[in-house]
Amino acid sequence: MAQAERTFITRRHLMAASAALVPAANMPLPSPAHTASADPIFAAIDAHARAYAELLVLFDAQSAAEKALRQAIDETRPTLEARLDEALAAEGPLGLIEIDTSQRLVSTIPATLSGAAAVLRYVRELFERDKYALCEDDGYRALLYSTECAILAGLERAQGVDSNVV
Repeated sequence: MAQAERTFITRRHLMAASAALVPAANMPLPSPAHTASADPIFAAIDAHARAYAELLVLFDAQSAAEKALRQAIDETRPTLEARLDEALAAEGPLGLIEIDTSQRLVSTIPATLSGAAAVLRYVRELFERDKYALCEDDGYRALLYSTECAILAGLERAQGVDSNVV
């Protein structure tokens, strides 16, 4: 099977996909009743939500710096250019962190049915809100597989059924 090509999220990708990015404070959080110790998927969701929120904040800072630079007078340009350069340089490392957390998220097998529902809801809400697809085809296959495993294990616990038979 061919390996999926690694893609980087850039401000331009997200801006092209979504006219209005929602502030990071609106990022859905896992239910407080669930903790990472009870189900590792909640920690994976939280890690991705934080990384993604940091990217959104950075993209807002980049946009603000670009706007200020366009409106700048000559004596303020060097300071504003430095601010924009710093924000642009931070994009690569933050993008790699987001990619890593998304890969960990899709490969984490939820330990509970509520965890399986939470990860599916999180991925759906990201797309509905920002038109942001968390991963490519291979990642979605991994996510579906990990969710399938969680559902089968939940059925097995609830019904005493061998999950290999279902």
